[in-house]
Formats: sequence, C-alpha cells, structure tokens
Amino acid sequence: MPKIDHAKFPNPLPKELWAPFFEMGLRDGNMKDDIVGAKPATWSANKLNPTQEDVYLSKSLSMAIGSKARPGIEGGNLKSVVSHDGYILDGHHRWAATLLNNPSAKISGIEVALEIDDLVPILRAAGDAFGNTRRGAPKGDLNIFQSTIKDAMSAILDGKGMDPKFYDRSWAVEWLAQLGGERVLAERIRAIRTHKTPARSPARKDMPVIDADALKNGRGQEETVSRYLRKGMIDIRKPYA
Repeated sequence: MPKIDHAKFPNPLPKELWAPFFEMGLRDGNMKDDIVGAKPATWSANKLNPTQEDVYLSKSLSMAIGSKARPGIEGGNLKSVVSHDGYILDGHHRWAATLLNNPSAKISGIEVALEIDDLVPILRAAGDAFGNTRRGAPKGDLNIFQSTIKDAMSAILDGKGMDPKFYDRSWAVEWLAQLGGERVLAERIRAIRTHKTPARSPARKDMPVIDADALKNGRGQEETVSRYLRKGMIDIRKPYA
C-alpha cells in the first residue's frame, strides 16, 4: 500500500477543511486508492494495548467494581476503533476495568486495517471534522500505569480518588473478596503496567476524539468513520485531491 503522508492531516484540522474532509477521497481522481478495511472484531482484553498513557486508577476501579445492583464491566463493546496492530483508540477505562475483573474476557470494537502510527492522525483529523472537542486528563486521580496495590487499596477501603456519588465501601470490599483478594488485584495491576503505548504515543490533547454517543443515521461516530474508510471517502493516500 502507498505510504500515508501525515502532513496531509494537520493538527488541528483547519475548520475550512471540516466540511469537505469526508468527501475528499472521492475527489482525487482514483476511486479505489483510499479504501481501507474496517470490520467488527473481538479480542481477549489482554491481547490489546493502549494508545494513551492517561488511564486512571480510580476511574478504572469504579468501572470494574460497579455496584451490587449493577455489576462492574467485564468485556463487552468498547465502541472504539482498534488498529490492525492491536491498539485501542478509545474505551481505555472500560479496557482497564476488564483487565482488573477478567483479563481474558472478550471485548469488541471495529478493527481498521491500518497500523496505529497511521491511524492516529487520520482519526484525529476525523474527530476535528466531526466538530468534537479534544479531551484533557482528569484531575485528582492516579495514573494506573504508575499505581501500586497500596494506591488501589486506599481507593477501595477509603474511597481515595473515587467518585462519592458511586463509591460504596461495603460493596467495594465484597468485590475485592470475589476477585480473590489483594494478591489477585496486585497481580492484575502489575499485568496492566506491562501493556505499553506505541513508541510515538501522542499526548491526550492530541489524541483522536471519536464519539460513540454522537449518532448519525443511528450510527455512532466510530461506525460512521469506519464506513467512510471502507468506501474510500477519506483521502488518505496519493493522489491527494
């Protein structure tokens, strides 16, 4: 496949390019050069890796613990685009929560036949073209890749960093017991730290924002952008329009 020219996807994408962005692949004189495979796929959570460093302990724990009435996250649909080489573009906390609960649980998303180094600038520009606002890092939480079992136990037993609207100490303690106790939790936190970001991982403010909850014709943006890629509507390869 021809190499993708990252300079054609400026950061941020200028507003005058938002409207035509999803049509330029049909205007370059070649109707097939920009077609990229994109299809639903399923993986074990522990087979995927994060694209960003900003994944947070208390948010991940809260999603893993859930509540007595509504159990925590263990697999399911990330509603995310995943690169061909196994990096997730969104749903990082759902992924981390699954690794805490059951590392081999199945998670699903849309696999795009591009490696992460090429996929990031394309989807970052697509997120800009959708009009999405870039996201900053949450405040008052610890990075899960730099956290210890001591940090996790403080969150579970004392609610440190946990959202008080959702934190229930008695249920958190029961969840920990069902998991297998402090030893198992420590093993899973250590395992999460072995999942590395790409060599050229961008800062969170430079990460793509593709909103699964922003619907167009009944599709989330991750489904919409994958459809555009399959149809060759995004001008990702030479010749450029």
